[in-house]
Amino acid sequence: MATIVKFAIKDINPDRLRDEFELAVLVPSGILFAGFHSISNRLMEPFLTTEVIATHTGLPDTTAEPGELHLNYPSDPGAPLDTLLAAHNATNLSNSQLNEDRDAAAAIAHKNAFDNWDTLTAIQKDNANMQAQRSLARLFNSATDIE
Repeated sequence: MATIVKFAIKDINPDRLRDEFELAVLVPSGILFAGFHSISNRLMEPFLTTEVIATHTGLPDTTAEPGELHLNYPSDPGAPLDTLLAAHNATNLSNSQLNEDRDAAAAIAHKNAFDNWDTLTAIQKDNANMQAQRSLARLFNSATDIE
């Protein structure tokens, strides 16, 4: 297993990047976002300067350069990996993030529907039940979606 070091001097959405690795069939066995720090639960930005990322007693500190990524692959995937990293857009959400957003928005609709259950039509009740089932299924597995 080889650790490939790449640099991406841009914001990264780790969940979306993992989805992109899967779509391109370039899934690494491990990813270390060495030159990044989290700025939200969905977004990482590169360090501004070289930073210490680990200290060891009696050994030199481990540092990382801005935008440094460590990816574990059996061999270097080369140009396809470079293309994938260059095309990454941190503003695009992963499938699980889209589901989270949809569930958060639906929570208010759930409450309103169940507070006013007696005033809903049969179709509205069916829609409310389906959305509740969808949300419950994702509580157990975030990748689940019921159409």
